[in-house]
Amino acid sequence: MGANMAVDVRLITEEEYPEYATKRTSAFGGDVLPERLNWRPGTLELERCFAGYEDGVMAGGAAAFTYRMGTPGGDVACDGVTGVTVQPTHRRRGVLTAMMRTQLEQVRDRGEPVAALWASGSIIYGRFGYGMACEQSDTRIERAHSTITAKPARGRCRLLSREEAEVALPPIWEAERSRRPGMMTRSEGWWRMRIFDDPEIDRRGMTKNRYALYEEDGRALGYSRYRVQATYDDQGLATGKLSVQELFGVTRQAQIGLWNYVYGVALIHTIEAALRPDDDLVPWVLADRRRLRRIPRDAMWLRLVDIPAAFAARRARSEGRVVVEVRDTFLPWAAGRFAIEAEGGELRAKPTTETAQLTMDTAVLASLYLGGYDASRLALAGLIEGDPRQLAIADAVLGWPVAPWCPEVF
Repeated sequence: MGANMAVDVRLITEEEYPEYATKRTSAFGGDVLPERLNWRPGTLELERCFAGYEDGVMAGGAAAFTYRMGTPGGDVACDGVTGVTVQPTHRRRGVLTAMMRTQLEQVRDRGEPVAALWASGSIIYGRFGYGMACEQSDTRIERAHSTITAKPARGRCRLLSREEAEVALPPIWEAERSRRPGMMTRSEGWWRMRIFDDPEIDRRGMTKNRYALYEEDGRALGYSRYRVQATYDDQGLATGKLSVQELFGVTRQAQIGLWNYVYGVALIHTIEAALRPDDDLVPWVLADRRRLRRIPRDAMWLRLVDIPAAFAARRARSEGRVVVEVRDTFLPWAAGRFAIEAEGGELRAKPTTETAQLTMDTAVLASLYLGGYDASRLALAGLIEGDPRQLAIADAVLGWPVAPWCPEVF
């Protein structure tokens, strides 16, 4: 097969989904389970599942979920890119580039201002205009060193059955999403299939989900979903592990109450929590914060497809105006010069012919979009060119007091 053979990118049919799912899972180093070969209604939509073909052979695939993503002070329609793969027999033939371009053109045609993804490799998606939107940390602490110095919360935690959790958890997720840039909506199908069905293959040797609800005066203000693994050494001492899958508190008191709860579960040696936000309160309330092991990682990456529509979907932190030249070599139709203006909390990015005060690539503007990074910081890295005074204005306008957070991989 010639290296320059044209790549045909198109949506797959339902009949093609088993081949698509098998090749996708194989490319990520696994074997697809027979029960997961079927199309999964409620989560993955066929009208967002692409495959790239060379000479009739399925050489790669890319799909997306339908989301709304929290923004600073608002939310925006977002294409949640997932399952991007190229078969090892077809690497470096333009398959990935063709699929990325076709997919982003569909995002534009659907009227979705942004696309987002979790990158399997941090050097892959920058060339397609994706910028790192937030960083998060995986944490680990031994229970013996997990004392919290903050005053105990006045509410209480109680364990829920699955049926009770199905009612109690979604409103808390949505309350957190409403204030937290980067969090995605969950459909009813997503809650059922990704959270509550809880198949054994997803537990990795641990228990099924446990659900702890934090309440004050009968009001549900937070929850933790977690698993445990009970093990003991040869002297009968507990060496077990508790893995926090999710922990959300819509108030500081709720967060304190939930962390005290998970740190207090008996017969546990180590507590782990993945994908915690940059502004997590845990390091600041521990008696010995050095005992908390934190491993930072790049989290969600963001792609701006329609800059004016994207900025209209978020708020500004303060008033100001800066003219930005945005370069985009992958999607030239997304580039341009924009006057980013903030007044009365409203934010606009209007095309303009004025002289640019700052210049950056689309991926860099995407990194600024959720308020997790400062323009001044990125300019020090050589990613933004322009007047330092205008960088300060961009920082004031685009910053946000709540760190962006995407607490689940999609």
